[in-house]
Amino acid sequence: MLKDGMDKEKLRELKLKALELAKEKLKKEIAGRLRLKTECMTKNDINSRISEELNDKYLLVLNDVWCIFELDDIGICSNNKGNNVILASRNQDICWGMDIDAIEEVKSLQK
Repeated sequence: MLKDGMDKEKLRELKLKALELAKEKLKKEIAGRLRLKTECMTKNDINSRISEELNDKYLLVLNDVWCIFELDDIGICSNNKGNNVILASRNQDICWGMDIDAIEEVKSLQK
């Protein structure tokens, strides 16, 4: 048993729900930056619209990533047109789990 009587399965369910909420928030942020109207769209429709809008070359920076997820889940599809995603995380396992091409370790800045 975990603290407060929460079992491992319940904790796993909560983590999955938090991940889904975070992906939805990120997707809405991307759609907002692209000025897409998403009020009456389904999740899949939003993904498709983001993908269509990002059809040309782009650079996407995801900072402070704490868990592994599929970029397709937020409308970022690999189309080999020179698009790049920079992923920043404190955990290299997350970077490798997101199928990255290379890791560059960045040292902390001095105060």
